[in-house]
Amino acid sequence: MGHVPSVRRGPRRCAGLASHPARPDRCGDGVACWARALERCGALDDPRGGTRRRSTTPAAALTVLDAQAVVALLLGEPASPEVAELLRDPERPASISAINVAEVIDVLVRVTGRRHDEVIEKLDWLVAGGLTVVSVDDAIGRTAGRLHATRYHRRERPLSLADCVALATALASGEPIATSDPPLAVTAREEGCDVIRLPDSQGRRPD
Repeated sequence: MGHVPSVRRGPRRCAGLASHPARPDRCGDGVACWARALERCGALDDPRGGTRRRSTTPAAALTVLDAQAVVALLLGEPASPEVAELLRDPERPASISAINVAEVIDVLVRVTGRRHDEVIEKLDWLVAGGLTVVSVDDAIGRTAGRLHATRYHRRERPLSLADCVALATALASGEPIATSDPPLAVTAREEGCDVIRLPDSQGRRPD
């Protein structure tokens, strides 16, 4: 395993979380019912009143999520059950780059019209439930720059810089990336990174 970036982690999961079903609820996603299961077994406090979490070195292998994976979870898209399953896996906790957290907020607020405070609350619940937020350090920034400079093509491979940050985060720790984005999946395989192929909003998985 290569360079390990600093991370922001939630508390350890409770035993009841692994068996909690992933299903949409009255809020249109699985986050609120998942949070209630955590509360019942005493695994978390309301994140709005919690204390600042410190950066630590991860003790377990991680699966890196791109922004669209978290968007899919929060919108109840076809990938939602699989993303929820990744979030519940105690052997391989899910992680996301801080840059991709920004991308999630942008998509949900600007593109889909969700309220900013509601999006932040749902992200807080995900972090409290164990989602790791990975800092973007110098090594990740340099790798992301290389990826975008050498792999991007406007028509054939429209990688965003945020996609490249997600992949650089996975490469830094030698962990797989979960994505439904075809250009990102292709680039990850070319870089020697394992890919967890998620369905997109139409149910199609990347090749």
